[in-house]
Amino acid sequence: MSCVGVDASIYQFRERAMLHPFMELQPEYEYWVAHVAPNPDRIDEVDHVARRLTCPDALARLKLVFDATKIPAVIDIYHGNVIHDFAALKAAGILGVIHKCTQGIRYADPLYAARRKLATDAGLLWGAYSFNTGEDVGAQVAEFFSHADPDAQTLMALDFEDNPHSQMSLSQAQQFLQIADEKLGRKLVLYSGNRAKDLLGGQVDQFLGSHRLWLPQYGAVAKVQASWKTQWLWQYSETGKLPGTDGAIDLNFYAGSPDQLKQEWAS
Repeated sequence: MSCVGVDASIYQFRERAMLHPFMELQPEYEYWVAHVAPNPDRIDEVDHVARRLTCPDALARLKLVFDATKIPAVIDIYHGNVIHDFAALKAAGILGVIHKCTQGIRYADPLYAARRKLATDAGLLWGAYSFNTGEDVGAQVAEFFSHADPDAQTLMALDFEDNPHSQMSLSQAQQFLQIADEKLGRKLVLYSGNRAKDLLGGQVDQFLGSHRLWLPQYGAVAKVQASWKTQWLWQYSETGKLPGTDGAIDLNFYAGSPDQLKQEWAS
């Protein structure tokens, strides 16, 4: 089989992979490497590579495509991230941007509004997040909405992570979501990893679990708290490198198609 044929196989593999959570395909890939690649007569055992791959770098190419199942669909940024060109991000395959908007009641990100126009003009989905503090919850929500100025296409999220300077409690996070959901007319996205896991343990919180989970989890496996069956968005790296940027960027994986992400973005 020619390298052109390998590329076709890789394309089909990637198309299938992008429709599934990343880890679902790892056992299949490892099985292919261990059992199918060394035995071409068994190639039909794995449907997504059911071909004889004779190109010298077929394994390397397939590994690259396997890694590409974690292609970042979304980046999250704040004023400290250096962004030169949102159009370059769009061209590189990024679909959406979630930008820090506020932190508590005394801070608004100075680049939020300007970057919103640049990103949306480039055809990117736009979102805003509020970084939690232990300050008055109603005032935090009011500050967030005042600066985020959400429209029907704006994703809105609460960043509920460890904040040693002014920590939001679990009940405050629930209150924030209740107030903000009602004000927005739809549910916010909840960004939380260890914070939710530490506070809830194995308990199932139906209210929190009714919000889409944006999970920060660096490593090969995404592990969610018991209130969720899976994450909606997976922040899998904080050291990403992308065109149009300088320095490290947070990268987020979405398991569905671009059309699905667009439909769900501000739902």
